Amino acid sequence: EEEIRNIINEKELFSEVAAMAAIIERTYFDFCEDVARLAEREEISRFLALKKIIEEKKKSLVRELLREKTEGGCSLKKALTKFLRRHNLQKRAEEFLPLSQKRRRPLPSIHVLTTLGPGESEFNVKNWLEEAMLLFNVCRLYNLDP
Repeated sequence: EEEIRNIINEKELFSEVAAMAAIIERTYFDFCEDVARLAEREEISRFLALKKIIEEKKKSLVRELLREKTEGGCSLKKALTKFLRRHNLQKRAEEFLPLSQKRRRPLPSIHVLTTLGPGESEFNVKNWLEEAMLLFNVCRLYNLDP
């Protein structure tokens, strides 16, 4: 991932990265149940399940974009601009722009050793994970992340 980030920085592909993030997010929302089922069935992360869905589903927006880009013969930037407009994703891509230079955040994980009952442990773990994700978002909002 670090090599990819270097290329993005060198070629200043920030708007393209933000556009792709908006398209991938919409793809996730379109196929979120499929992603969840695949992740559970194959015991893989949602990230890998989404990657697999994008590669395999013919109706994913990413595949649609690649088809149009190949058939249209225009630049990626131009294809993305048209695609975002058609799918009403320009605003979302703009919101992703400040994040386009940041590293992908690792998923939070915790190991809990407790003497609490099963229901109590599950409740506490859920709260801890939500707090960890909330703190991450607050740090990112105020540019406190490394």
